[in-house]
Amino acid sequence: MRFRHGTQVARRESYDPVAKALHWSMALAILGMIVLGIYVSRLSPSMRTFRLFDLHKSIGLTLMLLACLRLLWRVVRGAPETLRDGTKAWELVVAHLVHVLLYALMIGIPLFGWFGASASGLPMTFYGIADIPRVVPPNKERQQALLQLHDFLNWLLIGLLALHVAGALKRHFVLRDATLRRMLPFGDAQQQVGFKDEKTNSTLQEHRVPCRLSDRNDGQRPKLDDGKV
Repeated sequence: MRFRHGTQVARRESYDPVAKALHWSMALAILGMIVLGIYVSRLSPSMRTFRLFDLHKSIGLTLMLLACLRLLWRVVRGAPETLRDGTKAWELVVAHLVHVLLYALMIGIPLFGWFGASASGLPMTFYGIADIPRVVPPNKERQQALLQLHDFLNWLLIGLLALHVAGALKRHFVLRDATLRRMLPFGDAQQQVGFKDEKTNSTLQEHRVPCRLSDRNDGQRPKLDDGKV
């Protein structure tokens, strides 16, 4: 057991179903939001464009709330220990920094988008159900500055996501540890694909066919445990 902020948290080999659901649903939604944002920014002004921007704002605020929930869930439930074998100290520092920045951007990008949209003075609705309040007085210069910052942070997010994915793939295919598997929505994180023998540096499969030699050393083929040759 380990303690976090005075709370006892059990060590786990894998993330719990809630953490996995939040991770993958938000990952898909963020990718969709990036595509949608690039698409609507190139459209000419029209009622359809306005509605797509309204949808973009609604999804962004939803992602912000989910990011807050995900961060709270991580603080309360904890996370599996970081696997350190085969990684350098600076790689662990970079990975931690990327995670911190990703959480900050998942909350900050929708906020600056909300501020910029408020400064436009145009009405905003949350999925057409309720009005989204304006938190910044209408101002053209402020709107442009906030939306430019919003765009910059989105490109920063794309770069950090690329680093995050590259790090996960390196751990899975090069280091061959369980970092990626324990976040996958399926499979067992404790199931090892293989391991590297320290002396021969060769990868051995976990599952071997058990066999035994016959009691007499008569040069016969080894027998399997089920009695078949």
